[in-house]
Amino acid sequence: MDDIAEDRELKALSLRFEAVRKDIFNDAFHQDTIRASKDFIKLYDHSVSSTLQYAEVEAESFLSLIQNLKDFDVGFTEDAVFIDVGCGPGKTLVVMAIMNVFQRAIGVDINPNMIKLANEVVKKYNRSWRSPVDVTEMELKTGDGTFYDWSFAHLVYIQATCFSEEMMQRITDMADRMKPGSILIMVNNRLLRETTFDLVGIVPVEYSFGKATAFIYKKQLAGAYEDSTAAHSKLQEVLRRTFPI
Repeated sequence: MDDIAEDRELKALSLRFEAVRKDIFNDAFHQDTIRASKDFIKLYDHSVSSTLQYAEVEAESFLSLIQNLKDFDVGFTEDAVFIDVGCGPGKTLVVMAIMNVFQRAIGVDINPNMIKLANEVVKKYNRSWRSPVDVTEMELKTGDGTFYDWSFAHLVYIQATCFSEEMMQRITDMADRMKPGSILIMVNNRLLRETTFDLVGIVPVEYSFGKATAFIYKKQLAGAYEDSTAAHSKLQEVLRRTFPI
């Protein structure tokens, strides 16, 4: 697919999401998500609640990020699984359903109020917007995504801006169990241990709070793990390619 065709496809996907947004993710729904977040945070003291701050990725920015993974030599098979750790009200899952690339799109969130809203989103999307040719099935799970086993997924997305070191350690340990060739996207945070991954891209992504940074990791083939010197050299190459001087 050439650049013009890709731009047209991205625009068509964006227009479809905009129609869905006006129907499902309207202003009233946005207020519901804010209320769901605040009510949940009240249950915890500051040491915990500071890790539970809700932030929403801008759909068009997320769509562009996933669409452009091919620039990093990334592709997915027809049985691929996507998981969003900390999915909130399910916006990323709807984007994945619209893209219609993954067989399953799974959202995990610790906040049961958010999962309740996300379930309403999935039902409404399936009832009003799902077409006969759509293959992506959306699923939701309540729980702390840093404990959930998402190592089987082909693409994992984690907005980890406020995560504690303990949470990042659990994520790093789980990431080590991912399949060779699978992709992990971390937002505003990096793995504590990167020896089994290639950092293939560092790209901006828009959130409700402003610009964030997505670190795109690709799991290395078994036995292909690099020493720290080689990994550092590859990181410098990625940085030069991503942020040309």
